[in-house]
Amino acid sequence: WIAFARNSKEDVIFVRDTCRADEPLEGFETNPRAAKELLWRAALMAEAKCNLMVANGPIGLAYYMDPPWLKFSVLTPETPDYRPGQPEWWTTKHGISVGEQFPWCSPKQRIVWEKDTLPAIEKAWAELELNRAPWVGTANG
Repeated sequence: WIAFARNSKEDVIFVRDTCRADEPLEGFETNPRAAKELLWRAALMAEAKCNLMVANGPIGLAYYMDPPWLKFSVLTPETPDYRPGQPEWWTTKHGISVGEQFPWCSPKQRIVWEKDTLPAIEKAWAELELNRAPWVGTANG
């Protein structure tokens, strides 16, 4: 994530896990308040050009909002006790199969069915619709 932010031409703001909210990331802006306050996080997400996340609780906010997002969701068949890492869990609990998208997702909202490695993040970012054409407006437009 840091390597992607360093290589990016975007202004990147990191929202850390709540337990590390007040720990700075040298050379990058963080937003401790968004890590601790749900409404503040939602407001930050709503105004972002794009939200990049892993599969965790805060992605639930994005599902019910309009902003662009990329969610990196790695499958872990070798760890059967972690149900969200199992392909069949996605079908039974979410009604989509691995590789598919939620039907309400816009082209600016994508599940990336890969581990969040630098090559995967860079590829998903480059392929995201908002980066393929001039982007004008707010996260909602």
